[in-house]
Amino acid sequence: MMEGWETDKLMNLVSSITTGKLDANAMVPNGQYRFYTCAKEYYYIDKYAFDDEALLISGNGEYVGYIHHYKGKFNAYQRVYVITGFKIDVKYLQNYLNRYLPIRINKEVSQNNIPTRWRN
Repeated sequence: MMEGWETDKLMNLVSSITTGKLDANAMVPNGQYRFYTCAKEYYYIDKYAFDDEALLISGNGEYVGYIHHYKGKFNAYQRVYVITGFKIDVKYLQNYLNRYLPIRINKEVSQNNIPTRWRN
């Protein structure tokens, strides 16, 4: 660790880490709100479950670990992690996760702890 730097657990740096509750087929064309799945793009839906600034992390599939940043009303697929209530700069956290989460995912995959694959 670098001198003057502290490490902490993610759950101590945010107020909430949860997941969406919907199946991916809940999306609708021309919906009013963004709907995040485990894809790189977002879709739409007619009902929102979140109204906050969030980092949304794909929890499975081809893009496991992909991170969206959004502020506003949205909804999420059941395999998307929704992180809100930032106690540190959200952009810093997103950059940190973009750098180090792929390393952790690759480690877990190599140890057969994650049944999905990671792509850069």
